[in-house]
Amino acid sequence: MKILFTFLLFIGTLNVSAQTSTQVDDYRTEKLRQEIGLDYSMPDYSTKKIDAKVIGSRLAMILELLQSRSTASLNQKIAFIQCEQIEGLNFVVVEKFTISKIEKVGDVITIKAKTKLADNIAKISKAEIAFVFKNGLSDSSCINGLFADLGRYIK
Repeated sequence: MKILFTFLLFIGTLNVSAQTSTQVDDYRTEKLRQEIGLDYSMPDYSTKKIDAKVIGSRLAMILELLQSRSTASLNQKIAFIQCEQIEGLNFVVVEKFTISKIEKVGDVITIKAKTKLADNIAKISKAEIAFVFKNGLSDSSCINGLFADLGRYIK
């Protein structure tokens, strides 16, 4: 009888722990989504210009700051994301970064940029980098971190 009671107590503890962990993950996800703060109220669009009237003022401010690459830290994050997207590239210096297309289709926002890379082991001089957000978050934790940092900065 004591063994059965102990076993039931143990199983109850596991359920509470699993629920709490899920709630914490949901809270972190929602907090990150709010820090990034992409505007999904805008109608679908496809543009080559950073225009606040089309893409929303917050995204426009984030992209202007991103395109200015005003700090070394920002440059490093962009370079890390570029390496993440090109197989075989472990380190690169992004010499030029230009937003080439911003698109919203339903709950997916895609930002594409053209990059000019310094000499690197993969011998790639030009590349494209894509930031894709579905329901306000990217599959890449690096992209989420970059946009959350930019979002906090412009507040």
